[in-house]
Parts: sequence; structure tokens; C-alpha cells
Amino acid sequence: MKWNFPNFKETLDVIKGVEIKDWNIRFNLKKPFAPFFFITLTGLFILPRHIWEKIPQSVGLKDPGKYLNPNPIGSGPFIFGHWRKGQEIYFKANKDHFAAPVLNDFYFKIIPSTDGLAGAIERGEIDIVQYPLTPVLAERLRELPFLQVGNTPSHAVYEMRPDLEKKPFDDVNFRKAVYHAFDRRPFINYYGGGIQASNTPITPLSKFWHNPNLPAPEYSIDKAKAVLQRAGYTWDSQGNLCFPL
Repeated sequence: MKWNFPNFKETLDVIKGVEIKDWNIRFNLKKPFAPFFFITLTGLFILPRHIWEKIPQSVGLKDPGKYLNPNPIGSGPFIFGHWRKGQEIYFKANKDHFAAPVLNDFYFKIIPSTDGLAGAIERGEIDIVQYPLTPVLAERLRELPFLQVGNTPSHAVYEMRPDLEKKPFDDVNFRKAVYHAFDRRPFINYYGGGIQASNTPITPLSKFWHNPNLPAPEYSIDKAKAVLQRAGYTWDSQGNLCFPL
């Protein structure tokens, strides 16, 4: 909080102060904050005080955010091995850990594109990818006998958000026309396995929050034109849309 780390801004903004007594920690918040466990607690790290309380003065820096921590240790099930910037990070298993891993070690490879990830899997250079592959790449890999490709449900949403304070999107009738004029089906077919949203951004997979009775968007250019006509829009001789006076 003192050094105002940008990476921890969302995590720390809600915290008014922290009290430590014995083995208990009390977080005092500035206001009620529902995602405290999800955002704040998962975004805070336990750091070795005997090292970091002397940073940045002991290393000749003005800001601890510029300290590269060249000799990290690792206090979990894996111990830090090496880091090659832009290439890989290597971790060794901590066999003395109370939840010692079955693996002896692992490499976290830096591959900047999904095509590169797919190629590395195909060549047997990596075993697992962290980011989803495109359906086209997944189908190609599915044909390889030594690979398994899995699909998992997701609540992710692809959406467009117009600026409602700027014309023409400040007019609710124009937005209703766009609602009918925008065909979502090609996007579903392109990504594969998607679900077309109804009148809510909440996926049907989230059954507790999803309302199945809301109608799905109806693609109809005729209905879009009818909405605009009722709102006073017209078209000139070249077919350009004219705003109502």
C-alpha cells in the first residue's frame, strides 16, 4: 500500500488497514466488498519479511517494484530452478513439502501464439497448454494418436459495448434495430461449441442465475427497419439512413 504497486492496485484499493496479532490477521476494509476472498485474498502473496523489509534501500533502489529478486527460493511444492527471460521458467519438486508433488520437475515454456502452442504439442515438445486453442487447431490435434483434446464449459462472453452517450447509440430505438440487424450465428459457427446469448449476458451453463424464459435475439432485417421507421428514421435515394428531426 505504501509503494502503490500498479499490479496490486485492484487488490489493495479496498483495504483501509491490516492488524496482526499472534497468528491472526484482520483486514479492515474501506467499504463492504463482496469479492474480497476472490480478488483480495487470492491476489496477496506471503513474502519473506527478512528480505523484503530491507528492499529497496539494501539494493540501492528507490522503488521496490524495480527489484528483480534474482535469487528466488520457492516455499511451496516446487523450488525455483532457473528463469530465462522470454523463454522458460524451470521448477524442481520440493520433496520435503507436506503435499509433495508426484512430478520431479516441470518447465513453463513461453510461447506467444496459439499456433506455436499447437505446433509444440504436435512435435512432442510440451505436454499441456495453459490457454485454450482455437477449434480448428484442436480438431487438427485430435487426429494425433498420442494426444487427448478436452472441452470444458465456460462462462466467458464475447460481446460488443457501444458508447451510449454518443449518437446514434444514445437512441434506444436505434439500439433495438441493431439488436435485430446483428446476426450472431456466424460467430457461433466460427468459434465452435458456443451458445448464443438470450436477452442476458449470463450463460445457460450458470443455471442458478440464468433465466431460460427470456427470448433469444431474433435476427430480422425487416424488424430492424420497422423499428427505425416507427422511430422516425428514413432512407434517402441512395439507401443511406437519415436520422429523425
